Amino acid sequence: MKRIFLLTLLAMFLSVSVALGAGADIHDEDSLGNNRWRVENDGDLLPTSTYDIGSASYPVANLYVTDLATTGKMVLTGERDAITGYEYYLNVTGDLTGTSTQGNTRGIYVDLVRSVDTTVGDQNDAGIMIDVKNTADGNTSGNTLQGISAQASNDATGAISNLVGGTLTAYNKNAGGIVGSAIGAKISTKANNQVTSTMIGAEITYTRQAAYNTAAEDIVVMNCNSSTGTGIDSAITIASTYSGSASTDSMNDGINMTAAAINQAQIVFSNGSKLFVGAQTSENGVYGEVGAYDAVGSVYFGAGGTIFTQVADNGANADWETVTSASAE
Repeated sequence: MKRIFLLTLLAMFLSVSVALGAGADIHDEDSLGNNRWRVENDGDLLPTSTYDIGSASYPVANLYVTDLATTGKMVLTGERDAITGYEYYLNVTGDLTGTSTQGNTRGIYVDLVRSVDTTVGDQNDAGIMIDVKNTADGNTSGNTLQGISAQASNDATGAISNLVGGTLTAYNKNAGGIVGSAIGAKISTKANNQVTSTMIGAEITYTRQAAYNTAAEDIVVMNCNSSTGTGIDSAITIASTYSGSASTDSMNDGINMTAAAINQAQIVFSNGSKLFVGAQTSENGVYGEVGAYDAVGSVYFGAGGTIFTQVADNGANADWETVTSASAE
């Protein structure tokens, strides 16, 4: 198929040189007897309508495009299927069947290198830039726009050691390099107009749809994996950073767990002690509720302003002492 295509192009060029003279536009009807492709005098090969190069049975092996960095860019212009509403403007498919050696196949690989020193200030370059926008004014409710949607799934009964939806890394790779700030993931939500329902910076959802309890289940894990130095300042920092106003960037609550279904402790501290919140008003009641998983040093906030602390771990009511009662002083 490729040989026929190349021979056709050669015949077209020979035809224009002999019959029409240099610099004239020609059509494939000069060699194939139809009028579906034309070669213009500037060298562009253009279809007269929407025609394919290659097919599912006879794909083109390779497509080589040069000088994109200096003379142009590759542009894909798509149009949604008006009937089904489903379309892939760029569809990458491939076979990831295992090999005898380690597999590191990538569906799309972007390799950009800044090899020359920048003398006009730091550049804001990106490997991939995604901008999905709405420019229509009459949308009905229920529409969703996503900048990116990624998924790694196991669609068979076989075992997969690790499923990772996505990995983001900021890496100061050279031991002698200096970086001002390194941020692994930066997520922001902005609004220059009204948001009527909910505005959330980042939402993480854990969904288990099979009744299997794994060895460890956590929605968010903060790992400090530094091999040198003296550790980090904090695992979580909550801050208001807009300097223009002391009130617009304030928070009513630092952490709000009123909608959380907590089975045991609200917080487990680094020494093993715990913070409990419940409705008990006596030491016996506190032990009856949390005695199966309490720890020395734990604190229990009960109903009516009562506070209890655990001073022993003997498996008895006396492990808990009253700090404050419900009586006002």
